[in-house]
Amino acid sequence: MKVGIVELAFHSEVLRSYINILKDITSDISCFTNKFCHDQVYDYQEDKAINWQLKGNETNQEYFTHNKELLSNCDAVIIVTLDDDLDFFSEYDWPTKTILLVHDYYSYFEPNQINYAGNLGEKARAAKSWLQYKSKSERRKTSKLIGQMTNLAVPSMAVMDFVKDRVSSSKLTEVLDFAIPNEATKVENESNTVISIPGNVISKSRNYHAVVNALKLIDKQIDKTELVILGQAKTSYGRKIIRELEKLQHENLKLKYYKSFIHQKEFDEQIRRSHFLLLPISKVMRYRHFKEMNGFTCVSGNINDMLYFGKPAIIPKFYPLDADYEQLVKRYDDEDHLSKILLNWINQKEFQKHSEELVSVQKKGREAVTRRFAKAIS
Repeated sequence: MKVGIVELAFHSEVLRSYINILKDITSDISCFTNKFCHDQVYDYQEDKAINWQLKGNETNQEYFTHNKELLSNCDAVIIVTLDDDLDFFSEYDWPTKTILLVHDYYSYFEPNQINYAGNLGEKARAAKSWLQYKSKSERRKTSKLIGQMTNLAVPSMAVMDFVKDRVSSSKLTEVLDFAIPNEATKVENESNTVISIPGNVISKSRNYHAVVNALKLIDKQIDKTELVILGQAKTSYGRKIIRELEKLQHENLKLKYYKSFIHQKEFDEQIRRSHFLLLPISKVMRYRHFKEMNGFTCVSGNINDMLYFGKPAIIPKFYPLDADYEQLVKRYDDEDHLSKILLNWINQKEFQKHSEELVSVQKKGREAVTRRFAKAIS
């Protein structure tokens, strides 16, 4: 079977995960993507099963005309992300079976779910984005884009469970998981407890205030710990969070953070040396002006970090997971509860209990994901 993957934005982590799982099904994968994603997917650049077709400065018309024969030879093409050229993609006639991944359900099917949270400037930008959405007829073009697809997919079983009874599209039949169980490695040669929080320090998708306030309650009680903020802090919110965390540093609590973009290879190395992950996922997030519900209408990439690298994690109580993965996590209700969990995981090494069945959990989870991908592309 020949399978294509289209990723024309910057979701290189999804592209890599999809390559990883599809290699369990086929040895003939064509990747239609850009130089950024190719650079980030460093561990598959020389893989003989992958045919890389990189898009440069040419137009979509030129790029897809050039690759029409290769696309036609694919039994199925998974479209992870297209670029913003709706004029082209709403009219493009794909020459084979296509499965479009719906990252954000509300933005596709219930665009009246608007998020005006934030300061006055953010509210104004959300309102402006909504007006542009209506005036540019994006909804009509999005509907035409969906009409060009064979099937649609959502990125987790939890999202499918949430949307299956809502009015959407008869084409929405598949689940192509973002979160791919992959490794089951143990940390070696780390004297301190290493905790990583993956992802950029932004307010729209993560609640770092809960982390800061929880650490304030226990910072003088914890054993030697290194907290790694595995993402950039470019916004005023991010810089404020870093300043607050820096104030908490002392002999037993060290902070590591990044001031520039983190290449995937560095990201991987930091995750692998972490004893566990702390995932302060926000319940509601904003995509443009749309409100999305993390875990229900969209997913957090942090869950892929947890499963791809086989790491136990602390996550919020609300976030839905497949039942098999519950063994890997501990859930918190609020800042006070989070502080108590952190103290136990650091000082009593409680995280080790959540890794006891890691190999079997990863194996069972990967088998289930492989079945869903095989069904979608068949």
